[in-house]
Amino acid sequence: MNVSSIRVIGFDLDQTLYPRSSGVDLAIQTYLYHRLADVRGCSVEEAGCLFRETYARLQSGSQTMVTLGFPSEEAGTVVQEALERADLTRYLVPDTRTAALLHDLRTVVLPDGSRQYYVDLITGSDRSNASKKLSALGLSLDLFDFCVFADDASKSDGAAYRLWLERYPLFSPSQFFYIGDRQKTDVALPLSLGMQAGLVYVTTIDPSLGFPQFFDLY
Repeated sequence: MNVSSIRVIGFDLDQTLYPRSSGVDLAIQTYLYHRLADVRGCSVEEAGCLFRETYARLQSGSQTMVTLGFPSEEAGTVVQEALERADLTRYLVPDTRTAALLHDLRTVVLPDGSRQYYVDLITGSDRSNASKKLSALGLSLDLFDFCVFADDASKSDGAAYRLWLERYPLFSPSQFFYIGDRQKTDVALPLSLGMQAGLVYVTTIDPSLGFPQFFDLY
């Protein structure tokens, strides 16, 4: 990681600007129960029981969905969809440390007086849902110089990252650093476009992965 070259820092929203919690997990699972109930033609309560029993064995949301009859090509997508669309706001609380971090990054200056960093939000949540989550976290959209929501472009196919790059034509991709919680969409895709990237809220550091990993945002 070349820290000195970074000029643009992008953050994912879900499970990046806030950590996982039992409440968040419950909201995500409830969303999955409803989707599973639609596929199996059963009640939400029955789908929930089946999901919990199967998840206890497999310890994987997507594998659980496939095992219970959800189309395998859609399983990974629906788990991420649950994270981005489920109503999580009741489980989110204002976080002054994150607000201070974002503010501090925006106020770092270079010797010539110009800003060191532009601070952006690149999320798979749509604008409405993202705004509600940020409000619950006590974070203002004004803390970000530029935002890309699911309404604008998808992260999963790289379009959101390409849109982000286009915002700053004077900077090379290597001057962008993205922080997220999912290795495939939040690290592998940015790296494939020449950016720098890292994972946050990891449980263990794996040096063999070759990219920065953090236990938290701080």
